[in-house]
Amino acid sequence: MVVTRRGQGDYGYQDTYRYDIPITSLAAGLAPPDAVTRAPYRAYAYTVNDNSLFTVPVPIDWARNPASTMDVYVRWVCNENFALATADIQWRIVYDTVDQNNQVLGAAATTATLDTGDVDIPVTALMIQETNIGTIIAANLAAVDTIGLELWRIASTTTPTAEPEAIAVWVEYTRFISTYQ
Repeated sequence: MVVTRRGQGDYGYQDTYRYDIPITSLAAGLAPPDAVTRAPYRAYAYTVNDNSLFTVPVPIDWARNPASTMDVYVRWVCNENFALATADIQWRIVYDTVDQNNQVLGAAATTATLDTGDVDIPVTALMIQETNIGTIIAANLAAVDTIGLELWRIASTTTPTAEPEAIAVWVEYTRFISTYQ
């Protein structure tokens, strides 16, 4: 935690909350990616239009200590290097939020799509890359929400021969905890 100040006289602590998605959760989807093992790592290889489905609850303290955004990250590798392939990929997150108090699944309060744009494959094959797929704005979230997320690999300008492999996915936000609560 970092001691910080949000406004005039409002002192408190700032910390980052991270919700890790279990890697095996990536196996579920409309067109799920293929499981890959690169000992000792478990990964999922995405062809264009493969996707994974998972959910994230908005943290219970969101109402008391809201953050400004939640970011979705993917850590990935590609068994091809940029010098030989000059290729790129794109990731997409489609999300919707459901309020546990008055909504049913499929009747989302908010639905949005976040795209990375073209991301170059690494300079060295199997070099780990970390990509922020996009930002879910706080105005779309409440402490009682559950976020349904779809992770997609979508078409890019120049597609590599090797499929990118996700090795970690998480949602992260930085919050301010006031000492005057």
